[in-house]
Amino acid sequence: MPLIEKLVPLEILDSRGNPTVRCACFLEGGAKGTCAVPSGASTGRHEAIELRDGEVSRYHGLGCRKAVAHISGEIQDSLVGVNFTNQAELDHHLTNLDGTSNLSRLGANSILAVSLAFASASAAARQIPLHAYFADLHPADLDQPQKFPLPTINLFSGGIHGGKQVAIQDVLLVPKNSCEFPVQLESMSAVYRAAVDFIASEYGMRNLT
Repeated sequence: MPLIEKLVPLEILDSRGNPTVRCACFLEGGAKGTCAVPSGASTGRHEAIELRDGEVSRYHGLGCRKAVAHISGEIQDSLVGVNFTNQAELDHHLTNLDGTSNLSRLGANSILAVSLAFASASAAARQIPLHAYFADLHPADLDQPQKFPLPTINLFSGGIHGGKQVAIQDVLLVPKNSCEFPVQLESMSAVYRAAVDFIASEYGMRNLT
């Protein structure tokens, strides 16, 4: 695989206005990949640890300058010029570099952003879609996926992310696998809009515009 030439990290805001990490990975030969890694509102006790700055006066302590600095410093220094033959080698290198069981030293947000940016750049270098790159990571003795995955659409959210209005984290729509993808998507959109109209009429909630 092409060697990593440089990493360019950046602190950005996610869709909820919270800071997160974005990383661009540049490979020899000109291929480039980018990835941003926003976090979920609901996290489990065994999840890897995001690295946040903790400066209360800035983004209520959620800033990611430390994570960005790790990418442009220690992580980049350990990756540039190293020949990784596959994605697993890079990921093992990153987890070993962190040295903790939950990625708390360098930050899971730092490591995930670099890993996925490398994957995106590697796919670009091979001139294949990212999903094909990930499919190739399967062991040779496993069957490769032959069908397009069923789409899932979030009907409404609960739990912490949804303000604890209901106990269930997400209520998802999943179509039957008996028709083509465009038909599945159209039918789920119809169900979603019908649910919105029902909630508006029964509970006075805001309708779609």
